[in-house]
Amino acid sequence: MNHSCYPKLGNEKQIYYYKCAYSRCNYVAAREKKSHELITNILGIDATLSFDSLPLLVKKVESEIPESLYKEKYVCLSGAVNYNKENSSFIAGEILKKYKNHKLVYLVGSPSGMNNEEPDVIESLKKFMPELIIHDAKSFTEWLSVIKNSVVLISGRYHYSIAAMCFGTPTICFSSNTPKLDEINKMFNLPGCVRTHDEFTKALNEIDNLTWQPLSKEMSDLAEYNYNFL
Repeated sequence: MNHSCYPKLGNEKQIYYYKCAYSRCNYVAAREKKSHELITNILGIDATLSFDSLPLLVKKVESEIPESLYKEKYVCLSGAVNYNKENSSFIAGEILKKYKNHKLVYLVGSPSGMNNEEPDVIESLKKFMPELIIHDAKSFTEWLSVIKNSVVLISGRYHYSIAAMCFGTPTICFSSNTPKLDEINKMFNLPGCVRTHDEFTKALNEIDNLTWQPLSKEMSDLAEYNYNFL
């Protein structure tokens, strides 16, 4: 099992459920240090520190990723599992101030189609960003290209953020329903996820002063441990 593990520590039944599930696995690979700590120390299950497998896929298709699909510079946006539409006015306003002469691209695209909550998030942003482009990527490499060639990714989606980290694309992460994005950021000394208006503004103001390096090799090396059971 390759997993991010965040049970409610005060819930004994949930801890028991997790222990039972993990104990039936022949091999457990934890995606971040915090998950590894919880699996080994709280659940008492042997686990290997690894990573999500996405960087291995990126590495495999890197030569096939298209050049930028847009002539102009652009900001790449996506929502989050727990995205609050009431924040759309503020988020849009701050982005429009910072990136006045950029296209705004909302990226969707997965084998299963658009996430259920996506249309509502898009509609809430379009009220304040009427020029927002909805880019429905039709292939994995097209999806990667939109992230790789953007000026910045602003997203609360786990795999979007990991893809950006592979390429060194500057990223602002919205907090998600588990701490896994925060923990990945800690592992690679990247800025933490934003949870408030002030944190979002601060992240926008500081993003150009940070050094963003491609992390594909570091993440791929960790991800290889997913397959140590083979």
